[in-house]
Amino acid sequence: MDWEKRDRELVRKIKNGEELSEEEIIDIAYENVEGLSDYIEEKGEDRRWLRSVSTFFKTDDNRWFCLVWEEGLTENQDDEFWEQPYEVKREVKEVVTKVNVWTPVKKEGKINVLQ
Repeated sequence: MDWEKRDRELVRKIKNGEELSEEEIIDIAYENVEGLSDYIEEKGEDRRWLRSVSTFFKTDDNRWFCLVWEEGLTENQDDEFWEQPYEVKREVKEVVTKVNVWTPVKKEGKINVLQ
């Protein structure tokens, strides 16, 4: 098989919004496509068997796309691919957050922890 030709065709289909086969979607999720770059994965919360993953990637003409898929969390749970990739706009924003930091209180020479 001519992998370079296959990858060029896959990138063309992504850019044109054409429907992809499950095999093509798997190749994107596993970062096996020449012509796609800058992969970024954002993983959702773990559920019992699966977790949602959003894989963002860039085409050779600097367009960004997102592929949402389900990652199996056990050796017996396969990854699942239901969605087609869709185009997104990337924005980088600085976000300032506050967090609680909890420090044990020291009383009478001991730290107030179960001892």
